[in-house]
Amino acid sequence: MAGPHIKESRFWRYSLYAMPIILPLAFWASWDMITGPKSRVLQIALGIGFAIFIYIDGAILFWWNAWWQNHWKTKK
Repeated sequence: MAGPHIKESRFWRYSLYAMPIILPLAFWASWDMITGPKSRVLQIALGIGFAIFIYIDGAILFWWNAWWQNHWKTKK
């Protein structure tokens, strides 16, 4: 069964569009983890790494959603 592929640009574009909504919520939820280290450089690195992780994770979730929708359409 051929389905959507993670390399399709639409999943990455959707994830980028969702970032202004998801990222502030994710930072708010993990604020203690990001501000925990005393080093400002480490705090910035954690924030940037967290933003990159959220972007990649968003693309994977959009791909997974498309895959399941395709799976159920072809199963019927």
